[in-house]
Amino acid sequence: MSRFSIVNSLVQAMEKFLSADENKLELVDFLVQMWGSSRYAERLYGVLYGVQLFVCHRQLCSLLTSEDASTVLVSSVPALTSDHEEADSRIFLHAKHASNGGFACVVISSPDTDVAVIGIHHANAINASLLWLTGTKVQRCCINLTEIAVNLGEDMSAVLPGIHAFSGCDTTSAFVGKGKTKIFRLASQSDCLRLAMTRLGCSLTPTEELFTECEKFVCHLYGLPTCISVNEVRYKLFRTKCLKAQQMPPTQDALRQHVLWVNYQSFV
Repeated sequence: MSRFSIVNSLVQAMEKFLSADENKLELVDFLVQMWGSSRYAERLYGVLYGVQLFVCHRQLCSLLTSEDASTVLVSSVPALTSDHEEADSRIFLHAKHASNGGFACVVISSPDTDVAVIGIHHANAINASLLWLTGTKVQRCCINLTEIAVNLGEDMSAVLPGIHAFSGCDTTSAFVGKGKTKIFRLASQSDCLRLAMTRLGCSLTPTEELFTECEKFVCHLYGLPTCISVNEVRYKLFRTKCLKAQQMPPTQDALRQHVLWVNYQSFV
């Protein structure tokens, strides 16, 4: 068997291994245990100054340091204990912790747009410049999320998670032909419409008022602001433009399910 075949087989085996969530958890637990041994002390101590390594495993966070390049000190960090399953949101607990510890700049490396949205939303609560390092290996860029939050203002920064989830993200559906830009523009031009997106995620259970506000937003989104029901919008668009089913807004029942899921995603 060639070296390439062996490597390829190992990669496939590792991908299959990591496809199980419990295996991922066990792997990180194992790494924390291994990195806590003295053999890694010199790497943690560093050449010029000590390195602080924070490792999240399950709901816990451990800090690994070395003061003499011969032993590793492992301590728990209660302030970074979290039940968030996704790194996208848990990252900012660490960013807040770093800013409270005196760091003036926090760099977050991630290819995920969700990270940028959450970062801009929380930038005002983090006392450090929040930088987002993203892109491909060939072309990397560093974006100042704190600066964007300042330029957008508090109102639009607060509404971003709602807009992002409502317009479609990794876990929610999108409106065909209605991109994020149009939804963002609508929210920025109308205080009433922006209020609906801001309220998404404020509580775990959405109110009937929120359902009504989101339905009104969709009526504006499809160019019929005088309508009060998405079912009425569907009827008028079908009668006047003969649009295909996927080009029309969802039914009132379907929109209710969309708002329920979007509200939960925004809440998280």
